Amino acid sequence: MAEPRGPTTYTVIIPTLNEASIIERTLRITRERVPEAELIVVDGQSTDDTIARARPLARVISTRRGRGIQLNAGARAASGDVLLFPHADTILGPDCVQRMLDALEDPEVLGGASRLRFDDPRPAYRALARMVTKSALVTHTFTGAQALFVRRTVFLALGGFRPWPLMEDLEFSARLARYGPTVLLDAEVETSARRLRSWGLARTQATAMLVGALYAARVPPHRFARLWPPVRE
Repeated sequence: MAEPRGPTTYTVIIPTLNEASIIERTLRITRERVPEAELIVVDGQSTDDTIARARPLARVISTRRGRGIQLNAGARAASGDVLLFPHADTILGPDCVQRMLDALEDPEVLGGASRLRFDDPRPAYRALARMVTKSALVTHTFTGAQALFVRRTVFLALGGFRPWPLMEDLEFSARLARYGPTVLLDAEVETSARRLRSWGLARTQATAMLVGALYAARVPPHRFARLWPPVRE
């Protein structure tokens, strides 16, 4: 499973669906922080101005709706040695990519993710982000909100993401960890707390637990995707 040292190119792949309100900010900051990156937006048939706002800042691909489907389409179009998969509302920290590249200097490391911070400083939200980080350290499973990354050759060897509307990130990262070593970087990404602000902490956590239980019971994710609809601000 070892690979040549020092991947030098990487592709940032961002799935979108009706993200016109935030996509420009996400792409501008990403471009400022990692100007050398190949930047791909994979849109799942948005009905707003997402594509028009993204096109001046990134390569835009349109495909069928579904996060797993969209991410796989982006990976097929990518040319980077490393694939990085943040959500549309996730901002890479200033040192995330450098820490990622440093970690991948070890040829045994196949991929990983960053630590999570919400864009809302309330103590309850900080505590939830710490819980996500602690869980990731123990389980080596990561979410797109943590900017999952993987060597492109490994991604292809594993067959990519399941074509699911959700849970594709947790499933893939679990498979990745069984395949070989992964890391949680000592670097943070900032993800929007818009679901927490819209739903409240109690509803969000209760729904996340229900969705997690259904997934653990091997219920197909498309059957419970309606429980976790997109939230926009």
